[in-house]
Amino acid sequence: MKVPAVVPDPTVASHFERRLEQLERRNRHLTGALVAIGALAVLAGAASRSGEVLRAEKIEMVDGEGKVRAELAIDADGSAGLFLRDREGRVRGCAIHDDARTGFFALDTAGQVRVGAAQFAHGGGGFALHGPEGKGSAVLYHAGKGSLTLYGADGTVKKKIEE
Repeated sequence: MKVPAVVPDPTVASHFERRLEQLERRNRHLTGALVAIGALAVLAGAASRSGEVLRAEKIEMVDGEGKVRAELAIDADGSAGLFLRDREGRVRGCAIHDDARTGFFALDTAGQVRVGAAQFAHGGGGFALHGPEGKGSAVLYHAGKGSLTLYGADGTVKKKIEE
C-alpha cells in the first residue's frame, strides 16, 4: 500500500513562525526585565546591608547582545536623567533634569524631540507634539496664563489661543 505524500500547509507554518517570533520577543523582554530587577535587588541589598550610599557616575542596562539600552547618568550637557536607547544606541526617550528644566521627552531616530512635557526653571511648563524638524507642531503652555499654539509645516504660527 502506497502512503500518500503529505504536503505541508504554508499558512500553518507561517502561523507557527509568527507565534515563535512573538514568544522569542516576549522572552527577550522578560529576560531584560529580570536582569534589571536582579541588578536593582543586588544594589539595594548591598546598600541596605552596609548602610552606605551607592555612588556611581553612570548605571547602564544592557540587552542580551551587550548593547546599552538604558542608562542613568549625567549627559554631556550636564543633564541628570534616565536615557532610553534603541538597538542602534540612539536616545529615543528620556526623563531629565538640569538648571533649565525638568522634563520627559520622546525622540525620533534623527534625535529630534517629537513629544515633550516639561516644567521650566522660569516657572512655565507645558506639553508639545512636534512634527518632523519641529514643524507642524502643537504646543500647550502655561506661565501665568495658558496658551495653545499650532504651527504649520513651514514652522509658522497658524493659530494661537490664549487664556
